[in-house]
Amino acid sequence: MTPLASDLYVGDALDAARGDALVATGIEGVLRLTHSPPDEPYPESFRVDVVELIDGPQNDPDATRRAIVTLCDRLETDQTTLVHCSAGASRSVCVAAGALACRRGEPFADALEDVRNTHPPSQPHPSLVDHAERAVERLRAD
Repeated sequence: MTPLASDLYVGDALDAARGDALVATGIEGVLRLTHSPPDEPYPESFRVDVVELIDGPQNDPDATRRAIVTLCDRLETDQTTLVHCSAGASRSVCVAAGALACRRGEPFADALEDVRNTHPPSQPHPSLVDHAERAVERLRAD
């Protein structure tokens, strides 16, 4: 689990299954991007949002946009959030970078580079990068 901002963490399914560590870190909720929950349940006090994404070109671009909007909404309400996928390397990285780009008003590519530098497991699938970049552009145009 890697902090990207004071209220945003990115991680994998193993991180999400460590409820005590999440609470100790100050995390208050989770954005799950996987089709299945982690092996251990999230803490009962957590707000859990789920946007199921597929890691690859078959992913629905609208689902990527929904995930970024969901994360942006959480961050606007000052809720410290862990965004996670299975490996913490592709889906969660793209969604976190998308939310950071929107928050900072910077190009998606810059936010993605920051996430890659901060969270070394980052290896987002090129189609997810494209979907997230387009989602950020659409959000800015709306």
